[in-house]
Parts: sequence; structure tokens; C-alpha cells
Amino acid sequence: MEIHCQQCNARFVIPPERLPDARRFKINCPKCKAPIIVERPEQSPSAQVTVPDEPEYFPHDAHVTFVYVQQAALHQRICEYVRSHGGYVSEARSLDEALAKIRSNYYQEMIFQDDAEGQQLLAVIASWNGLRRREVDVILVESARRTLSGMDAFLVGVDAVIGKNDSGEIEKFLDLARDTYKATMEPWKIATVQLHKMGE
Repeated sequence: MEIHCQQCNARFVIPPERLPDARRFKINCPKCKAPIIVERPEQSPSAQVTVPDEPEYFPHDAHVTFVYVQQAALHQRICEYVRSHGGYVSEARSLDEALAKIRSNYYQEMIFQDDAEGQQLLAVIASWNGLRRREVDVILVESARRTLSGMDAFLVGVDAVIGKNDSGEIEKFLDLARDTYKATMEPWKIATVQLHKMGE
């Protein structure tokens, strides 16, 4: 499907297998990062797909964190942490809602539980291309794995893991996980700037 950004006039194609199962969804332009609302053409009744919730709207250039943690108190603390750091939160309360949201929205950060449902979310993330995946900081919480172990995070395909035993200090470990992700992304940002300069 060809997509056109009204902001910078960029045009790009999304292969059918990468399109969310939604009639209407939001993506960010890979060039200028402006939000683009995409409407699929009408389909014949036999080819209709289930339409998830409407795309979410956040201010342009907002830092949005997707949160799906079933333990209510921990979920609330994570949401409060994100908001206290100037971010916006997209919450999911069921697996179906979580899957629909991550398929139809772009987030800068995703925080969800390390369990069977979390594995289903990871399967969706694993299908993303390298650029999209690199631009999302994925943090697993309530894990049986070692907190902030680079090897454990690598083995499950996330940026950071926070173990169950460290949930009591979730804010401290989210700070550390974010700092690690920021340091990891710094060379990529420098390389992107250099490539833009070379293209001018």
C-alpha cells in the first residue's frame, strides 16, 4: 500500500503483510516523523477484517509509552512514572486490546509483563523491520530473568528486563533502563545526522 505524508510529501510503500488488521490506523512518517492516519480502501464483505479501537492521538513529537501490566498497583506506578517524566501513556487492559494497539500505533517505549501474554506481544514486535524496532525502547517487567542483564534482554529480543524481585523499586530501574537505551541509541543518532549531511 502506498502512503503519502502530507507534511513532507514523502511517499513510501508498506507491504501488505506489514499492514495492521485495521481499516484505519496511524503511523509516523519515517522521514519527518509526522503522524499519518491511513484509511484502507473499502473491501468486499467477504474480505472484511475486524476493526480494532480507533487510532490514538497524541501531540506531534510526544514521547508515548505503551503500558500493559496486569498487576494494577504496578501498572499505576509505571503510568505515574511516565507522566512525571513528561511522557504520555497508552494503556491496555486486555491482551486483545494490547495486540490491537501495538499493531495500529507507533510508540517510543513499550513496557509490558514477561509472561505468556507478553510473549504474544513480543511475537508482533519481532515481525517489525529493523528501523521500526530500533526506534522503540521495549522493557519487560515482572520477569523471572535478571534485572538489567544485557544477555537476558538480548535473548528475548527486548532492550531491558526488570525482574519480579525489583518491582518494589520500579522507578529506579526504569530510570536505569531508559539511560541504557539512550546510550545505545546515541551512535545511531550520530550516524543519521552524518548521513543527512552527506545527502545535502
